[in-house]
Amino acid sequence: MTGTELREELLQIGQELQSRYKSGLQQRGKIATGKLFNSIDYEVRKEEGGMKLFLNGEEYMHNVEEGRRPGTQPPLDAIYKWMIGRGVEGGRNRAWLIVKNIKKEGIKPTFILKEIKESLNNLYKDRLEEAIKRDIRNTMKENLKNRKQ
Repeated sequence: MTGTELREELLQIGQELQSRYKSGLQQRGKIATGKLFNSIDYEVRKEEGGMKLFLNGEEYMHNVEEGRRPGTQPPLDAIYKWMIGRGVEGGRNRAWLIVKNIKKEGIKPTFILKEIKESLNNLYKDRLEEAIKRDIRNTMKENLKNRKQ
């Protein structure tokens, strides 16, 4: 099965996912330097078991999405860069205090992606099913055509 129809639907969903995720970051005030915001991208990959849609971004994207439990501290340099992006004054001493507070308190999750996935699943479920059906029909037609030759 070529999966052309499914791939096209997943690419459209990817555009919507990317747009909504970026909007969610803006709405929740999660843009400091713009590094994460500008890195958000999507891709459709053919893997074992079918095609999959991935939302990609900076390595720390999972911390924004899922938060950070107390007990571990983020890198000092990352917090310092975040402070600069936010216009927070106080230099590295202040950054160190923030690092220690994150270690103690953690970071609350945003669950932006989780909310979007639920919304998009409902919105695109029927369209994805139809795309799969079209791909199956197209594959069957192609197989029959090849048999006749």
